[in-house]
Amino acid sequence: MNFGAGHGGASFLFHAQGFKVINVDPYPGDVDFFEYRSALSQIDEPVDLFYASHSLEHVTDVRTIIVDIERLIRPGGLVFIEVPNSEYRDYVTFESGLPKPKIQSPHTVYFSTDFFRRISISSISIGAFKYHGSRWGAETGNADGEVIRFVGRKSF
Repeated sequence: MNFGAGHGGASFLFHAQGFKVINVDPYPGDVDFFEYRSALSQIDEPVDLFYASHSLEHVTDVRTIIVDIERLIRPGGLVFIEVPNSEYRDYVTFESGLPKPKIQSPHTVYFSTDFFRRISISSISIGAFKYHGSRWGAETGNADGEVIRFVGRKSF
């Protein structure tokens, strides 16, 4: 499953490896070998992989999304999530001495590594990674940042 799939992205790689792919996105999709759903609540069958790259920070109800992931992922299944790191120094301002994430429209939720340590999916790997420039190689200046990458496995 590719959550926030947009035009498909990683879904093409998954399909090329022989996997059935379900893209979850408000975009209705136009590739005939993918299944499309606009919400996780429309899916009842268990999945082997939940993949979400730069999509969870755009949802309004993260608790429901996490419950749906836990419901849908098959025992032994993998979860890969990548989101901006809200603890990264350039994403934080301070109010009364306390850190507060900067609003980065259209982001609605901010994540820290502690968030992923508290969910029920067992962590295989979790870390914060710096990136420079755009994915196309062009320098982006103040758009450089840091992401959290979480890889987990649902217990048997």
